[in-house]
Amino acid sequence: MAELDFSAGAVPVTTAVSDNMEHGVQYAHYLRSTATQPFPSFYEHLLSLATTRVIIWDPYFHDADTAIFRGLNAPVDVTVLSSKSASQKDAYLNSLLDKTPNHLKSSLTGNCTFSFGFIDKGRYGAEVWNTHDRYLIVDNDYYLVGASVAHHLAAHDSTGICKLTAQADKDIVQQAFEKCWQICVHDSMYKTKTL
Repeated sequence: MAELDFSAGAVPVTTAVSDNMEHGVQYAHYLRSTATQPFPSFYEHLLSLATTRVIIWDPYFHDADTAIFRGLNAPVDVTVLSSKSASQKDAYLNSLLDKTPNHLKSSLTGNCTFSFGFIDKGRYGAEVWNTHDRYLIVDNDYYLVGASVAHHLAAHDSTGICKLTAQADKDIVQQAFEKCWQICVHDSMYKTKTL
């Protein structure tokens, strides 16, 4: 693991001993070099630190990705925003709500509130509205994530996680997320449930 640089007021990315990623000051990188290499578990480690909220903004979030919630250690509110077609609404949202409890620690069952939603790709296509980047918010820590959750669960490709520490950068992400989430709510493309 790379030595962290604490100079000039830098805030290091929290590191886990065996998360299979190289850590710098505000950036962690996973370089896949073999087919049998263990998956990068830093994303899951970050979820384990949550005490109040988790926001996952990942336009490619799927029901298999609910396995990432095994990392949760405290009762938290979780919001996931993705991109799908309105025709998939019930099947997609119900599948997420059905599969998530399978991955929660028994001590958290009935204590976490999950809100799953999506931007309707049919209504807001690439010519109108298209999201690509992935973000993770854990309590008040903000991260720009290079690949979707699936890649952190199965090590498909090299990827990175960059911690945003400047308040102006966090504000941009928060405001953009809120704008997208409000569209999702306005269009009734979400479901919330305590699991």
